[in-house]
Amino acid sequence: MVDRVQVMVYLTRKTFDRFLGLLPKNVDGRPVYGSISRSVEVALEDYIEKHGTLDAHTQVRMNPGYPPDKAVCVQILYALTKRGIENEFVSRDLVNAVAEVRGSDRRTVKHWRTRLEEYGFISVRIVSLGVPIFKILYHPPTRKDGC
Repeated sequence: MVDRVQVMVYLTRKTFDRFLGLLPKNVDGRPVYGSISRSVEVALEDYIEKHGTLDAHTQVRMNPGYPPDKAVCVQILYALTKRGIENEFVSRDLVNAVAEVRGSDRRTVKHWRTRLEEYGFISVRIVSLGVPIFKILYHPPTRKDGC
């Protein structure tokens, strides 16, 4: 018997659906038994061989000039500006930006919303029909990599 471990991960529905589209299917349209596990294993092996390391945030460079929490806040602000948001935004924009940087769990989003407000990066400008509208109070300097 092969030594195996069970791993649970959270993916966006879009990513998971794209992944399922790549798998071999049975006659009834479902993935072949074991193909999801094997495909994830092959993808991880390829990634490790190519990169030599597993860094959960390879797409995000932290600015060493900020303490860790503030650096993550700056990354979230970069994610917002990458979406074209310059001044005001709604909760959905914040959820998407936090999900890009740290994860989409509601507790994670709440944590980083609180940190952004505590550090003075954002403020709640107005609550309209129960939907908060946020204002960006701090615009981080433009990064050299164009983000």
